[in-house]
Amino acid sequence: MVISSSNYRKIYFFLIIISLITFLFYLFKKNFNFKKNEYLRTNCPNSSYAIAYFGQSNAANSVNRINKSNIPDNLYQYNFKDNNCYEYKEPLIGASGKKGNTITPFAISLANSMEENILIVPYGISGTLIESWSTGNKRLLKKNLLGNLKNRKINVDLFLFHQGESDAAVVRNLSKKSEKLQYSRKYLKNLLKIIDQTRIYFPDSHFGLSLVSKCFNSQNNYYITNSQKEATKLRPLVFISADSDAIFGRKYRYDNCHFNLKGAEKLSKQYTDSLIENIIKY
Repeated sequence: MVISSSNYRKIYFFLIIISLITFLFYLFKKNFNFKKNEYLRTNCPNSSYAIAYFGQSNAANSVNRINKSNIPDNLYQYNFKDNNCYEYKEPLIGASGKKGNTITPFAISLANSMEENILIVPYGISGTLIESWSTGNKRLLKKNLLGNLKNRKINVDLFLFHQGESDAAVVRNLSKKSEKLQYSRKYLKNLLKIIDQTRIYFPDSHFGLSLVSKCFNSQNNYYITNSQKEATKLRPLVFISADSDAIFGRKYRYDNCHFNLKGAEKLSKQYTDSLIENIIKY
């Protein structure tokens, strides 16, 4: 069978058209994905109820799925890396990881319940120890986080700290041999340093502590959780914001450490209840 030159031209033209369509589709998809992942910068609200959320992975972007709930118009996030505010969208800017965040259900619920603007300041970092935040290179004062907030006239009303899993194994083994008290003096000392650092910039802020010690281990470490409880007795405006250790098992944690959406919602309920009990009656 002989293919004529005219048929060759038709085939060649057809291949060009297909290639062009494929290329245009690639550009469209690339642009769509860019817009989908784009964070919209906005003015920081003139007044807001600001919540700083930090700690290790369960305060970072580690929830297995992105939250698909509608975001209220009065909910914003602050990015400490460029000192600007953005529309609220997961993964949250500033926190490590690329998944959902446990603060989101609580933030949405709070924004839907209040007329005031809600500003979330996320900077949780996976795998951090208590010393990382108190004296190490990830401490609160790194990159002038608190100072930049203060200079922008953003008053942090509430700090929520979710940390303890990384320290649990170390303290569990060490405390059996050396601790006479029912809490870890070292952990408590570092925890109080963190609280005191926030008070330098925001002396009237509240500080919420989750009871946190479980990750892959079903047994809680009472040296850690008792230290967290002890801190509430030694500093004013410090309270227990949630019992994270009570939310355990595959039903709530997809890998027996990090929360799924159901676990994040249950944690959110505890945050809401503690906020109403200790700070805001709404």
